Order: sequence, then C-alpha cells, then structure tokens
Amino acid sequence: MDKRAGLFEFDLLWFLNLALMIFVASGTIYLVSYSLNSQKDLSTLRANVFLTRALYSQEGLSYHDDATGRLYPGILDIDRFRNKYLDEADHYENNRMISANISLFSKDGILMRQFIYNPEMFRIWKPATTFKDYARIKMTRSILIKNGNNIEQGTIVTEVVTPHG
Repeated sequence: MDKRAGLFEFDLLWFLNLALMIFVASGTIYLVSYSLNSQKDLSTLRANVFLTRALYSQEGLSYHDDATGRLYPGILDIDRFRNKYLDEADHYENNRMISANISLFSKDGILMRQFIYNPEMFRIWKPATTFKDYARIKMTRSILIKNGNNIEQGTIVTEVVTPHG
C-alpha cells in the first residue's frame, strides 16, 4: 500500500467521524430544545380522569350493591347523585383545578337531577372557554338509572371546564 492510499483512508475516516459527531450533537440539541419548548396540555387528561372516577369508581355515582360488594358501572344510582360522592371519589376537596356540570336526563329528555361540581369556578371559567386559557370538554353517554327499585334508561351529560396546563 502506498502512502497516498493510507492518507486517503485516514482523511475519509476522520471525515466520517466528524459527520457522525455533528449528526449526534445536532440531534441531541434538537431533542432537548423540543422537550423544553413543548407545552404539555393536561386539561383533557384531567377532565377524563375526573369523569372516569365520577362514573366508574365505587365511591362515585355508579350503583354499588352492598350485599355482594359488586359495582355496576353502567348503572347510576340516583340517590348518589350529589356533590358528596364526587368529593369522595375524586379527592378534589382541596384541589379546585376542575369544575363540572353534570346533568341526568330520563329517556324522554326530562331533567331528573343536575348539580355543579365546584360551582364558583364553573361560573367564572365557563364564559372564559372562548379563550385558549381554559378547556371545555362536553360528553353525552347513554346509561341506566337506578331509581329506588326501578331501573330505567337515561342519558348523562357532563360538561367539564378546567384551565389549560
């Protein structure tokens, strides 16, 4: 092997190493800047966790049979349709970063029960949902309603308002 070929191999390896280092460094800088500059919006997640706990937890609005200990997540107990059960289900007594309007309708569309969770903030935040600082998530679900010993069809309409962030 002559000296010129050896020099060419050395230059080529040095150039490839330099190109690889530049590529890795720029990729690292890009990933770090992306993670620092991206906003994480947790408002939708916060609203979904609130509704899931309210509708499907044992302390929430779902019918719970005390004799068997079984929870019926598709059946809402009309007697539990109060703020007390949501406070127990979500542990939001001290954390007021969420507010909700929960309405229970019969299959004929007649309003059976309604309450507002965190009413002070709901009245303030709901008009502000036209701006990008607050999120409003509205959901309608068909459910069964336990009213005494009767079970009937109905609809639950939930409107959750929470600040972005």
